[in-house]
Amino acid sequence: MSFYDVTDKYIQDKELRRQDGYLGVQRRQDLKPEISAAVFATKPPQLLKPIVKAKGISLILVEEIIQ
Repeated sequence: MSFYDVTDKYIQDKELRRQDGYLGVQRRQDLKPEISAAVFATKPPQLLKPIVKAKGISLILVEEIIQ
């Protein structure tokens, strides 16, 4: 199952689902430290391991790191 298949099937927010889960460019300081560390340690394109939170599970696909 691709990242986009997962977003289409499981995202409950209709607008975010319509955007295939795309949140746009995210700055390091806008992310929680544990997520920021994982994102900026990747070599894009890369799908991070699922992050379990109280509100659900987050899947993050890092497409590009802009310096």
